[in-house]
Amino acid sequence: MCNMEKDLNKLWVALEDRVRKVDERVTRIEDKVDGADINAAQLSERVQELEKQRDTLRDNITYLQSQSMRNNLIFTGLSEDSSNGSEPPETTEKRLRQHLHDACKVARDVADSIKFERVHRSPSSPISGKVRNSDKTYIFQEQKERSKVLERVRWDCAPCVSTISTGRHRKTA
Repeated sequence: MCNMEKDLNKLWVALEDRVRKVDERVTRIEDKVDGADINAAQLSERVQELEKQRDTLRDNITYLQSQSMRNNLIFTGLSEDSSNGSEPPETTEKRLRQHLHDACKVARDVADSIKFERVHRSPSSPISGKVRNSDKTYIFQEQKERSKVLERVRWDCAPCVSTISTGRHRKTA
């Protein structure tokens, strides 16, 4: 029995050694899983922070866009001569000044003295050689210049004049 006890002891020691190694491996794997859980929680928090930042940035962009458009006026119904493909901004500005005088009954000297930052037409497809009515003409100007136009434009002005910031329209009856 001596040999048998020795063999059993050897087997028992080998088995305990294997169990110990398996326990160590399981412990390492559990530690890695715990670490992954912690990292996943941190990433989740970071994603939430980034989503809040994104929403804040979207709000800021919307605010900045509205601020940049607050002095805009939109005139509709101004014809555009696109015989050369597209009307240059200088021509659009001249047409607008003439329109302010003719249709909106703004005095010639006032219409000529208005300071526009930029005048342009809304994008659309010009038809070469054709005169078309543009859907919108945007006029970017200083607040006091915008007020000057709105004060002098009569309520019975033929085209519609609208303000971007309020969405209010001045239309013919």
